[in-house]
Amino acid sequence: MKNKISEERKKYLKKVKAKKLLVIVTQLAILIGFLAIWEALANAKVIDSFITSQPSRIWNTFAHLTSNDLLKHIKVTVYETIVGFGLGTLMGVAIAIILWWSKFLAKVSEPFLVVLNSLPKVALGPIIIIWVGSGTPAIIVMAIAISLIVTIMEMLNGYLKTDKEIIKMAKTFKCTKLQLLTKIVIPANIGTFINSLKVNIGLSLVGVISGEFLVSKAGLGYLIVYGGQVFKLDLVMTSVIILGIVAGLLWSALGLKMPHIMQKTVTNIGGVATPMGLMAMGATFDIKKAFAKVKPAAVATFMKLIGLAAIFLPIAITLGFRREELVAILVMLGSATTVSCFVMAKNMGHEGVLSSSVVMLTTLFSAFTLTGWLYILKSMNFI
Repeated sequence: MKNKISEERKKYLKKVKAKKLLVIVTQLAILIGFLAIWEALANAKVIDSFITSQPSRIWNTFAHLTSNDLLKHIKVTVYETIVGFGLGTLMGVAIAIILWWSKFLAKVSEPFLVVLNSLPKVALGPIIIIWVGSGTPAIIVMAIAISLIVTIMEMLNGYLKTDKEIIKMAKTFKCTKLQLLTKIVIPANIGTFINSLKVNIGLSLVGVISGEFLVSKAGLGYLIVYGGQVFKLDLVMTSVIILGIVAGLLWSALGLKMPHIMQKTVTNIGGVATPMGLMAMGATFDIKKAFAKVKPAAVATFMKLIGLAAIFLPIAITLGFRREELVAILVMLGSATTVSCFVMAKNMGHEGVLSSSVVMLTTLFSAFTLTGWLYILKSMNFI
């Protein structure tokens, strides 16, 4: 006979289901409400849709990408992430086993592992590009570099903390070191291995996106950088949303929850592109070639810092822009050239000498030109 569920149990199960349903409905309501408010504020011109985009424009961009090369970019990013994740995990576990096997090697390598773990892995980007070359191999190596040391340290720490009493008991029964490893140490650290997977899948994705910021001609990271370069904020927002969906699907495929360490890492990824671009620009800068192109660089710098502002500021003043609005226009017109133009030039097959020269010159002189423009506008009572 089947066991009958009591009425109290049925009521309890109904309450649990109702709570779960309430959570889901609330989450959907918050999401829909946020999108509706965002769309309404953009339509009412309360927020600038050019800067913040809006849901309808993001949807149109998504539809356009879907009919073009979206799947290609997703496949590239997912492929690079899976390969980097797999290789980083296998290499990390193998090295951890070697270090557990030899206490001498573990002691020798300890300070080096600590230093490498503290080193921002994205700083190795220019070196990896020089050693491996641009393209998919460099991106995969970047993914491995970010996840490898974390895997080694986490797995080695788990192996070394395996219950000492069990190890001693096994040794009294004349167990070999290989038997200790396969029968006790590895099985006892399955949980540690799962935790390592949780961290590695996210770190590998971060490494891939960081690499795509620099050298890729396809992938979601490339779409984000390209959208920023050509001021297509709709493309940037759409790519970021797609990236979030891809990350969620990767975790779902593994049945893993996002660890806390990755929340912080992904939050800071937006700040990675500019430093990495500057490092890559510095690593490839050739002063002799720069001097050979000093005239076009000087002309481009003049146009960026003085020419554009001289042409469009009077137009803006004639149209009635004043104070904060006029300052915003000045900043847009007369700020230094962003490092993303160097990345775009490299992706398009150019040496990047002219673009890197313009970035450096405009960065150097923009402090003086912006101050000068502000003084002129202030003295004429426009701000």
